[in-house]
Amino acid sequence: AQKLMLSDARRKEKESELQARYGELEQLQREIWGPTGKAAQRNEQLTKDIIARIREVTMRIALAEGYTFVLDAADGNLIYGDPSLDLTDRIIGEMNQAAGSTTPK
Repeated sequence: AQKLMLSDARRKEKESELQARYGELEQLQREIWGPTGKAAQRNEQLTKDIIARIREVTMRIALAEGYTFVLDAADGNLIYGDPSLDLTDRIIGEMNQAAGSTTPK
């Protein structure tokens, strides 16, 4: 019976060690492949200058050839937009005006 209890204790010890190692593996995977991991950081380092250059060339061509908008075909994000078409200030003005007219008495 004592031999059986020892092997049981040894089995539990090994299970505990295995769980700890599995936790270490998961942590290492996150450190390397996670959204802020080493691979993502390295990718950003390598592509940052290229993306900046692409945006610079895109803006130059858009201005020279009179484009109003240029969209990124990969994700649909706006790469260039004619600043005269920016509605931000008008929207803020109207929102502020509406907020002023609905202030509690």
